[in-house]
Amino acid sequence: MSTLFLPAALPHQREVLDAPDRFKVWRAGRRTGKSRAALIAALLGHGKGKHVGALHGGNVVWLTPDYPQSRAIWREEIKPRLAGLPGVALHETDRRVAFAGLGSLELRSAESIDNLRGRSLDGVVIDEAAYLDLEYALSAVVLPALLDKGGWLIVVSTPSAGWDGNAARQTPSYFNRLCLQVDAGRDGWRHWHHPTESNPKLSQHDIQLLRAEYPAGSAHAQQELDASLTASGASFYPELASLEDYVVPRDHLPTYLPDWWQAWSGYDWGYAHPAVWVPVVDDGRHVYVLDALYLHREQDHEQAASIRAQLALPGNEGRVPSACAKRVYAGHDAFAMRQAHTASPESVADIFDGYGLALSKASIDREAGAKVLRRLITNDRLRFVDTIGTRRLLRELQGLVPDPKRPNVPLKRDADERGEGGDDGADALRYALASLPYLVSEPAPDRGIGEEGKDPGDWTLYVPGTAEDYRDVAGGMVL
Repeated sequence: MSTLFLPAALPHQREVLDAPDRFKVWRAGRRTGKSRAALIAALLGHGKGKHVGALHGGNVVWLTPDYPQSRAIWREEIKPRLAGLPGVALHETDRRVAFAGLGSLELRSAESIDNLRGRSLDGVVIDEAAYLDLEYALSAVVLPALLDKGGWLIVVSTPSAGWDGNAARQTPSYFNRLCLQVDAGRDGWRHWHHPTESNPKLSQHDIQLLRAEYPAGSAHAQQELDASLTASGASFYPELASLEDYVVPRDHLPTYLPDWWQAWSGYDWGYAHPAVWVPVVDDGRHVYVLDALYLHREQDHEQAASIRAQLALPGNEGRVPSACAKRVYAGHDAFAMRQAHTASPESVADIFDGYGLALSKASIDREAGAKVLRRLITNDRLRFVDTIGTRRLLRELQGLVPDPKRPNVPLKRDADERGEGGDDGADALRYALASLPYLVSEPAPDRGIGEEGKDPGDWTLYVPGTAEDYRDVAGGMVL
């Protein structure tokens, strides 16, 4: 006679396993025993018998982010415990265990999740769910597979503020967003949170020694040990955590902006992903982002007309000066000939020119552009005029996280089919700020600037890194 040995649930694990809820989300730090709890649920069920596991007749799938992790669980948790037991058949190739006259447990990776389509399951465990495309897994495969039998679901993971592999490159991970949705009252779900210290098997002294290895305020420690959804350093621009420090009301600026203020704009072309136009002015002390115009599923002519309308609306001349249209820094795709223009081989730049919008090629180096934006923020030079568009742009900037492979560059993030959640506004702002290195100085007030019959005086544009570093220009906006 052989005996199957399973670990006893620890108090913090029992808190999750004993609950009667059908759909559970468990957010926990490293080494809290998430996978062990998943093993118990997969084999014995949970909810004090309400939700069956494989040993009580259930057909259960354990989903991991990739093949190596599912192989590790098979070798470390499944095979050593079950191999050789009577009535237990291990299918090594499929990583599937069948219990004679009972149920089955199958290990799968998210890389082959579509193979589960059409299945009818009693239960699913999703392990390290912040590191796979959880939104797709749930909506396209897992939840439909649980419909027939009213099956259960346990989603466990350490959170991740980064990209989880979703096609739209949205961040943070859907697991993080799911935790917030459940906390906000998503029907039928329940959420638990445990930091690493919750595991009584671990030495609390050793955990504190580990924490001491991280710098103060470490986002990595907050995410990996505290399982925090709001790790302070996870943002690419943590300086923008408090929006109110950078937002100013429109009446903070003159009703009609002085013509010596430098005015220009940035533009990021798009269609399914929004196109965004960002007008900017500089008074020599602050760079003001006047607005951010998001244009979703508009053709090139429509976009140009929409931008012109921002300049031509009655009473709007003082908010967005027409000079912003005369120097528009755009991504290089706006200068390519598009197959969609079958009537004539026009580029976006050609079309915009017909509307009085002069496009120039922007500096598109993402790392250099990020440095310029961060420098303006840290030097307290950047301000956002309070509009719906700039609020959306600021939320975009807040949501950016570092690229794991290039930490000095924000991770690329695409908008969804509704045009939401991307980084198109951030790109348009980056094009504007990284492409115009002029510094503005105010004309001397005693020279009678703009008054008829008086010397208009001179003012200076400084162009760093050029042979002629200083140019004297007669008063007025230089375009």
